[in-house]
Amino acid sequence: MNELENRSLDRGIQVLEVLGREGSCALRDLHAHTGIPKSSLRRLLGTLEARRLVRRGLSDGRYRTNVILPACAGYPITARDSEIVDTALPILSELTRQVKWPSDLHVWDNFHMRILDSTRALSPFSFFEGVADLRINIFGSASGIACLSTLSNAKITELIEQAAPYADLCLTRYATTEEKFFEHIQTSRKEGYGCRLPMFFKEIQPNDGLSALAVPLMNGTSPVGAITLLWPLSFMSIQQFAATYLEKIQLAAQTFKTRFESL
Repeated sequence: MNELENRSLDRGIQVLEVLGREGSCALRDLHAHTGIPKSSLRRLLGTLEARRLVRRGLSDGRYRTNVILPACAGYPITARDSEIVDTALPILSELTRQVKWPSDLHVWDNFHMRILDSTRALSPFSFFEGVADLRINIFGSASGIACLSTLSNAKITELIEQAAPYADLCLTRYATTEEKFFEHIQTSRKEGYGCRLPMFFKEIQPNDGLSALAVPLMNGTSPVGAITLLWPLSFMSIQQFAATYLEKIQLAAQTFKTRFESL
């Protein structure tokens, strides 16, 4: 390996280390942290993206690492999550082109749903865009309800009991009981989509003023995440929105399942 190749390799590792430490960076941030010229960074990032070591968020244009390096304290996504992003984003982009409303991509992360990316940048409607890497409670969010509704009542009860000791996770933060929560789950199963609990608006910082409809992303019989469609609370009720758009988002989820299971 010649000196130029050594320098390129060293710079590539340096970029991965910064992304692992910082979590996400714009091009200007990487330039500030590494001192590497922006033109060189663009070439490096292009190669790292092609090798799936780095991804660029559709929602915010920031770069994130898909790999874990020693001594990096960041929060890179797993290889499976990277496959979910690669499979889902083209489908969600097409969904937003069809319906105009933005769609967020969520993965299940213990007692949270984590937003990996979003098509908000593709929507003609202007919404708050800083959502990538946001973690939201699985019991209160539309995406969490969509995933939980695919599980048995016994499994949901187990999760509720595990979360009960933690004030930031448990049902009481949403002023609801286990009985009322299961009524919400049953409605989700019947209607074919998840929606936020009434008190969930307190979870969003800043309060986004939006309503969300979510359906699960399945791998076999197991939920791996969910996709949402978002619109202003004041524009249309959840029932009206579902009557118009549910079939399209369900088709998107089914397309994901078919493609993901063929990997």
